Amino acid sequence: MATCTQSDVDVYVPPKGIRPKETIAFLHWALAQGHASGIVPPRRVQHCVSGPFHEDKRWAVARRLLHDKGLRPADRVAGLVILLYAQQLSAVIRLKADQVTEDDGKLLLHLGPSPIRLASPLDQIMQELLATRRGRSLLGAPADSPWLFPGNRPGQHISESGMRKRLTKIGVRPGPSRNAALFALATEVPAAILSRKLGLSIDVAVSWQRLSAGDWMAYAATVSSRSSAKARAVKANS
Repeated sequence: MATCTQSDVDVYVPPKGIRPKETIAFLHWALAQGHASGIVPPRRVQHCVSGPFHEDKRWAVARRLLHDKGLRPADRVAGLVILLYAQQLSAVIRLKADQVTEDDGKLLLHLGPSPIRLASPLDQIMQELLATRRGRSLLGAPADSPWLFPGNRPGQHISESGMRKRLTKIGVRPGPSRNAALFALATEVPAAILSRKLGLSIDVAVSWQRLSAGDWMAYAATVSSRSSAKARAVKANS
């Protein structure tokens, strides 16, 4: 520990490290006991927060859903709405067909006050779903059901447990996937836009933006300030 540098910490502590929670706790202990010095442990990251590995996995699953025509359109759309637009599973199963509209040849999905334009090939997958959606007990045309994901009971949407089972089979874990998507979006999009586009309350959007920028940005700022101070000290002594 006496030879451990900040570079070592940056490489081996999360998101790349194993058991990051325990590793961070150990670093704090080592500093308190005088076994290490001159290093800044990262702040502890909550289990729901996405790191680079989670982000890579999210996009890998999303690409499969976008391009694998062997999967059912309903499963592809449901998974992509979670992976790309950070929707909770309970909200996905309650989506209605009239939340998908067309404007000047562009397909729009209404999750909040401001609609999201669906890019290709998601717009084509959505159109296929709109034309074919039906539950097992639905005998009429797709237009007879208001739900984007009709269930087995007439007039009802698919159950949350049923959709979860289907998504899990194709590699989408609704909870972690939604958290990863929301964390990633919150690092890039202002809270006000997240609220309008995704149908989130402004308080929730702000909280996620603080979380996404808070821990890692504070850690980066602390390391940067220490590096700057060290550089100034070296320059002053030279």
